[in-house]
Amino acid sequence: MKFLYLLLSICIFLLCAPWSKAQTIPTLALPDPTPPNGAPVDGESTGFPGPPSAAPTEPTPEVSTIYPIY
Repeated sequence: MKFLYLLLSICIFLLCAPWSKAQTIPTLALPDPTPPNGAPVDGESTGFPGPPSAAPTEPTPEVSTIYPIY
């Protein structure tokens, strides 16, 4: 009898849980894709040019030691 109660409670949980309802019954449609709002594109340029380029730097060691590494 305990097994039947356990089985019944699991079935009720699966039917009433919101995550299982969202996976099995798709009720919302995906929105239509919209173009980004911004200035019109001139030639080959894009709306976002990207980050500015940094000046080249020489690599420096993270740890300096006075003893040679063998």
